[in-house]
Amino acid sequence: MSEAPTVLRFSRDEYHRLGEIGMIRPETRTELLDGVIYEMAPIGPGHAWPTTRLQRRLERCAGDAAILMVQQPLALSGDSEPVPDLMLLRADADDRRQPEPPDVLLLIEVSVTTLAYDRVTKAARYAAAGIPDCWVHVVATRQFIVHREPSLRGYADVRTYEAGQPIAPLALPDCPIDPGNLAGT
Repeated sequence: MSEAPTVLRFSRDEYHRLGEIGMIRPETRTELLDGVIYEMAPIGPGHAWPTTRLQRRLERCAGDAAILMVQQPLALSGDSEPVPDLMLLRADADDRRQPEPPDVLLLIEVSVTTLAYDRVTKAARYAAAGIPDCWVHVVATRQFIVHREPSLRGYADVRTYEAGQPIAPLALPDCPIDPGNLAGT
């Protein structure tokens, strides 16, 4: 009788310890989700440019009302520490620790090669953690898949916005962003 291979799972503390002892090299892009360490692809121009354009737009709109973090870890749970592309945080978030779900006003994943992982796997974890506004920017089709109304079972409201259909973050209602204006032509 054959058995499936064992998957080694780690806590956030163990994950950090692996980095401290050199088991995960500092230059390796990784994230921890449900205790599993995922190696992420290098960031290419197709990912960098839309992320930077989103960053600039959100920084202009947020001003001092919120904090924008780019590609920084989120302490999602005891065994999950994803690295979203952008997080808009409450201005009063505690800067002595990693951001946690109650700090997050908006979370954006910029998806070039990991659409199913971003849209299904990660979005489900973000919903269970109560992230109120989660967007996946699909670079290839210039769309936003906007997830709202989180619950333990996922997001109750999921809508797709095309180029020419701007959408504003819940926390910045006067900041419409058009998914068609984020990539070079």
